[in-house]
Amino acid sequence: MGIFRDVQALENEVKFVFGEFSWNGTTVTKVIGRGYTIAHSATGKVLVTLQEKYPRLLYADCKLSLTTASAERQQLGAVNMGAGTVEFCNVNATPALANPSSTQTYYFVLALRRSDVR
Repeated sequence: MGIFRDVQALENEVKFVFGEFSWNGTTVTKVIGRGYTIAHSATGKVLVTLQEKYPRLLYADCKLSLTTASAERQQLGAVNMGAGTVEFCNVNATPALANPSSTQTYYFVLALRRSDVR
């Protein structure tokens, strides 16, 4: 039995980018993942910059790993596929954009379409 390397999708030319990053205040550190860089872009925001250009974002998700309950949540911010960037926002209970007060670990997945050709 061979190694399973493909993911099947009804859409053509789909690629997935998975990542993990650590965020504490204005410091964002890439922990794991390929095909992207990450940076703190503004209060409560991180910017994922893809190493390749993709014409379409099909799906994005970001989760915060916590050991205790929190009112913090993540949401998708600005998406600019022409520039190859996707922004994730950290929202507190107020709700307002806020940097994490302590080091937090985030996991994300992006489903991207490689071509506009169907």
